[in-house]
Amino acid sequence: MGENENIRSNKFFLLTDRYDEAERCYYGEQSITEKRTAQLKRQYELSQVSKPPEEMPFQLSYPLAVMLVQSVPNKSVPSIIRLLSSIGMIKKELNLEDEKRISRRLDFADKWLMKYAPEELKLKINDNAPAGMTATMSENEKNAIHEVLKNINKD
Repeated sequence: MGENENIRSNKFFLLTDRYDEAERCYYGEQSITEKRTAQLKRQYELSQVSKPPEEMPFQLSYPLAVMLVQSVPNKSVPSIIRLLSSIGMIKKELNLEDEKRISRRLDFADKWLMKYAPEELKLKINDNAPAGMTATMSENEKNAIHEVLKNINKD
């Protein structure tokens, strides 16, 4: 990857992280300094097309969305939501807007991968584990992999 591509990728993820941070500040889920929190709240408010919802929506980070669209076989939103719930990333009942938001972010991540992502950020799923890999893994790591595979294979 060229240096410019790497810088653009890093800036893209930084911008999406900053948007999510501003949203958390707006809903009181995160606080920095009083002045910075107030700035981020205002920036978030001004970045909305319509009035923000009363309750903070579910956040799916862009880096995680990029990983999910590459690693979940059918990329269906319900299968990804089930996977995120099974590993404890979704801890609340999602409403229709949350599901639409997850769907949009996954769609944006997929399009970004196809058009702009550097090769280093594109995952390649191996059908078999590299030789000797499992010998160095702990039982917890092996169990976690089996749990993820079990949930992916449900679909």
